[in-house]
Amino acid sequence: MPAWIPGGYRLHQSTVDVEGYVALYTNRYSVPVDGIGRRVEVRETKDKIEIQLDARHGVAYARAAEAEHQRVTRAEHRPPRGQGIPRRPDLHPEEKGFLAAVPKMAGYVMIALLDQLEEDVTPFGCEVDIPQLVDQHDG
Repeated sequence: MPAWIPGGYRLHQSTVDVEGYVALYTNRYSVPVDGIGRRVEVRETKDKIEIQLDARHGVAYARAAEAEHQRVTRAEHRPPRGQGIPRRPDLHPEEKGFLAAVPKMAGYVMIALLDQLEEDVTPFGCEVDIPQLVDQHDG
């Protein structure tokens, strides 16, 4: 007989969502923000959850009841208030075309896009018809 018998666990594969959480059944467990978008391994035992980010980094939680729909967050997994997660906005094909047609406007468009990300509103506070702007600039 072996001197030690490892405990049983279920192994899950998951991806860290855009908010920095890994979902297991109805609950969500936080991971460090640099893990966003990465594949992780989740080990589920009867009393704890272990999230393995890579060979050297992991996070362990006491298991939350399955039907609780809880979001379990650790303060060290969130960026300091006001810093947020650095992101570069993806440009829509029309926005790329506009920037190519009117390069002088690139700074204004990027500022508007960053404001849109922060405030979750459309640029300039209204819907903007980019092809119409290009036509007005050319005309």
